[in-house]
Amino acid sequence: MRSLLVAAAVLAACAKSHAPVETYRYTPAHPSPKYAPVPSPAQPPNDFRYRIHPATDPFFDSFDTHPDVPAVRTSGSEPKVTDEARRANVHGVVLLEVGIDETGRPAGFIVLKPLPLGLTEAAIDAVRTWRFKPAMRNGKPVRSLQNIEVRFP
Repeated sequence: MRSLLVAAAVLAACAKSHAPVETYRYTPAHPSPKYAPVPSPAQPPNDFRYRIHPATDPFFDSFDTHPDVPAVRTSGSEPKVTDEARRANVHGVVLLEVGIDETGRPAGFIVLKPLPLGLTEAAIDAVRTWRFKPAMRNGKPVRSLQNIEVRFP
């Protein structure tokens, strides 16, 4: 017990004697072309949106978040568990915020809760095939945002 008290006293004395450490970020004056920033990948075809974090995006501003009647799934395939996830015994829920257009097709995704080993991508691929009865406001179909849970048992 005495050795713990001595060690604590030594640590306290050392903490008082040292000034706070400052960190600096090195930025070269002439960056090497080897380390040039990589351009962002091109948008997927047919104006399909996929985002990991729900940051502001004008594309999703046009979607109704509280329609009178929410969209209802009518058809589509179930997600397939990847081989890596099956071997690692990974299971859980992928939570997606899906933008559904006036025709009932998914128009974009925001991943709210991902899963590893390709399960997030498998969930998105499955929901891309889904069709919905579109959300309604005042009896007319509208674009809507809807949270969808995709379960991997």
